[in-house]
Amino acid sequence: MQYRISSPIRRLGAFLIESFLNILILIILPLSLSEPLGENLPFAVLGIYISYIVIKMYFWTRSTTLGKALLHMRIVDTITWEKLGFWKVAYRQTIGKFVSFAGLNLGYIWIFIDSNHQAWHDKIARCYIVDEDVLVQGKVKVKDYDPYVKG
Repeated sequence: MQYRISSPIRRLGAFLIESFLNILILIILPLSLSEPLGENLPFAVLGIYISYIVIKMYFWTRSTTLGKALLHMRIVDTITWEKLGFWKVAYRQTIGKFVSFAGLNLGYIWIFIDSNHQAWHDKIARCYIVDEDVLVQGKVKVKDYDPYVKG
């Protein structure tokens, strides 16, 4: 199976959604609980952070992230076009993204330069980001297909 590779704009949308959710869950939510919880706040914040990590790992087992899942995008292998396994997604999301970020964010900007819209962390993990809802099937174009031709 082959899917259409996601556009840089669509990937940017997934990044912005995920960034917004990260800020909401990791910063705004704990700050809003500080007054009502008082001295129990550290336990609540710890619970929020653990829940957040579990949710991220859940999406990694599905070969996606929360932002990509909302936009129907998937992370696939460059050779087989199959979903990546958990450990490869975890490697991409941690080590790979650190490399993209450490290079003055050039690794992220590379999406706009590369013909396959791959960032450095995609190249490191040998993966593409694809539109899950657009499957490219075979090499037959619809306009060339005539079901009545016998041969």
